[in-house]
Amino acid sequence: MHSQFPDLVTVSIKKNVQLGDRMGVYTLRCAHYDHLKLKEEKSLAVALLDRGNRNLPQWNQFVELAAGHPLVVFSYWGLEKFWPIDQLEAYYSRNSKSIYDIADLSHLIFPGELFQAPDKLLELLAKYTRPGENLPDDPTLKLFTQLTTYAASIDLGSIQDMSLLLSFEHPAPADWLARLSGLAVPRLQSYHRLPENIRKPDESELSQDDTVESTIDSIFLERGPESEALSEFENRPEQIEYARQFECALKSDEYFLAEAGTGTGKSLAYLIPALRYNASTGQRIVISTHTRNLQHQLFHKDLIQAEDMLRHHTRSVLLKGRTNYLCLLKMHIARGTASRKFDAQQLAELASVLAFKDLTLSGDLSELSGISPSIRREIQCDPGFCPGSRCVHYTKCFFFRARRAVGKSDVVVTNHALFFSDLMSETDILGKPGVVIFDEAHQIERVATDSMTGELSRASLIALFDPLDVIYPGMPSRIMSVAGIVSRTSDDPDDVAISQKLASDCAKTIKVCRNDTNRLFKRIGIYISENKLTPRTYSRRERLGDHHALLELILDVLEQLRENMNRLAIQLNRLLKLVETTDLSLDETIDTESIQVVLNSLRTYTTYIDNIVGAGNGRWVRWLEVSPSGWYALKIAPVQIGEYLRDLLFSRYDRALFTSATMTIENDFSFIEDRLGLEPIPEERKRKRVFGSSFDFNSQVKFVCAAFLPSPRTDFYQQRLSAFLRQL
Repeated sequence: MHSQFPDLVTVSIKKNVQLGDRMGVYTLRCAHYDHLKLKEEKSLAVALLDRGNRNLPQWNQFVELAAGHPLVVFSYWGLEKFWPIDQLEAYYSRNSKSIYDIADLSHLIFPGELFQAPDKLLELLAKYTRPGENLPDDPTLKLFTQLTTYAASIDLGSIQDMSLLLSFEHPAPADWLARLSGLAVPRLQSYHRLPENIRKPDESELSQDDTVESTIDSIFLERGPESEALSEFENRPEQIEYARQFECALKSDEYFLAEAGTGTGKSLAYLIPALRYNASTGQRIVISTHTRNLQHQLFHKDLIQAEDMLRHHTRSVLLKGRTNYLCLLKMHIARGTASRKFDAQQLAELASVLAFKDLTLSGDLSELSGISPSIRREIQCDPGFCPGSRCVHYTKCFFFRARRAVGKSDVVVTNHALFFSDLMSETDILGKPGVVIFDEAHQIERVATDSMTGELSRASLIALFDPLDVIYPGMPSRIMSVAGIVSRTSDDPDDVAISQKLASDCAKTIKVCRNDTNRLFKRIGIYISENKLTPRTYSRRERLGDHHALLELILDVLEQLRENMNRLAIQLNRLLKLVETTDLSLDETIDTESIQVVLNSLRTYTTYIDNIVGAGNGRWVRWLEVSPSGWYALKIAPVQIGEYLRDLLFSRYDRALFTSATMTIENDFSFIEDRLGLEPIPEERKRKRVFGSSFDFNSQVKFVCAAFLPSPRTDFYQQRLSAFLRQL
């Protein structure tokens, strides 16, 4: 690496003594290296003071040594505690092209990680790289060389693209990346990768063991497999009874409602019987949670522990909704348009996405924290953009890779939102598993209702037609592009003429639909203003019963909008039928897919309008929602989700577990049974149990209600709460 960085000055900081809260003495070791061999060094004793012109003589010595040489420091702006910010800014403006800030560089290579001190980064890098041999005893130099060696293992094309993105606004990181291409290191396969979301055990691990045939009690005994798999295992009677009851429910094809208090260990209590059922029948297990944290805990921790306990390993997949995944096609498009589209900060974020693409095995954007919503929208999978199997990145697509793995898996860990979206849209991503487990089941009613809730807002209706507009100035709209495909591929002059007329008619109908949308929400806005419905805090919901004044005001516009949307859907459908899809380029495929997505959305929104207009049948409730910011929308939702779940869920699955810490009212499941549509199911098909907690709350917990604290929405709530907690 000495030839890539022949000239360096490093700064290492060591704390010597702390004098009170506001003063300390540190040593700054500044070392000049020629081809990684020490040429000159200075040790500067600097004071950490509260104010004043700090350490001026040491500053002059530092500048003298560093002048004209690339500078390596863990955090350049962290030097502010020794020297005034104006001095640092002036030096940076003169030397920004040659200051290698390790904290910034590491954030590029480890997106999602923030390193406040060198120790955490050193610990991470030590797992995958070793310090270079014969290096001087300089912690900053060693950290820099390890990070550089690791970064050089990323795909060369990604490194070059990252350097190009950063070259104008971030010259020092761009220069650092450009130098990496000359380093000969193994590619990333043998290096650190972010966690996998598809687990495929060795064939030897897939074989069934005698433990699967043993009893639940023997598995949970203190000296059994659980105590071997868990270093701090505690025998919990409630956990064993929970597992017994669930296994009985599985064997009897029953629906099991289980309330389990904190500390019961319900994850292992349902995983062990579920895995035993999979081992004996081969049927898939689907586990659905409400929160991502529990989803990750189940897949990366609890499921592994349960498999170790049984010595029976499964093929498993962690599956999320489409927008949680990185889209390789959109990422490449964003990279191509970055110079004219993004600011300096967004360019740095996009560069880190390119590194993330090579580091991640799952493409899960939750691993990529710290990027702005604007960049996330540019790179996340989008059903309105996806060309599906015709995409050039289809075989490597993170979303479709996880989706394909579901069909070959034994266990799928997903979330309520995806589960009910799949159930109600009949996309059949999850197939027909043998067992469905709903953890955090008290959230099912809300999530299922949300999945069937329709919303009409000005923003969503106007944006509905955006994919059909001109993408770049001077280019035709997507509708005209599709008409051009017909002209290119069709031998029938009539088809060409029809496609041109349809394209023209579609453009006119879109304009009419947009005008209808503006008229609709202008009337709603006037109604809100005249009745002073904009709230100061929290959103306001006003139910729209039959003959409500707002309904009388907007009913004619709603019906006109529905009629024009139906007309546009017919026109788009006729246009798509004229297209021969066997020999399309990627851009042409995206154009046709975008029109198909708009067509599907039109059908969805016309259904919403139908339900709003006809909600008087008592099965649906409609309301106007107004936020304090002035945003407003019409919404429609089913009154009772249970009747839909009976038709969609319970007619399809014979075995399901509903579990949570909060499901009953005074140990009675009647309310949740009614809300989830379980009440009409015969009692002999249902098993209901309440399991207490292993914790002695009465003697170990104190409940405090601080009624005197201000509202959490006020700016000073956090300060008052912190002071109260210190006092408590």
